[in-house]
Amino acid sequence: MVKIGVAYGSPVKEVTDLLLEVADRHGLVEDDPRPQVQFEDFGSDALLFGLYVWVQLKPEVSWMVVASDLRYMINKTLTEKGIVIAFPQRDIHLDTSRPLEIRVLADAPDAGSLKG
Repeated sequence: MVKIGVAYGSPVKEVTDLLLEVADRHGLVEDDPRPQVQFEDFGSDALLFGLYVWVQLKPEVSWMVVASDLRYMINKTLTEKGIVIAFPQRDIHLDTSRPLEIRVLADAPDAGSLKG
């Protein structure tokens, strides 16, 4: 399984279709059983998907290499379609129950004036 997290607001049906297209393009992913995509969860920072594929493993075929190939292909495909791969984000909320104190500080000296 390859895990993928995309930004909230992404078109989930399009993400599913694109992930299946990527799996179909990879030469080592089996056609039977068919690759599957599961919309797995609403994560704290992303809409979470799992791409499930079957690969006939042989001494010369490593799952880690196939999974890495799929990730490269997924990144390229989603980026080209304007779909953002999610990353952690945090919102900061200020307590506005009382006025925020603002101070103006003197300008920093120019770098040229620091020469000694």
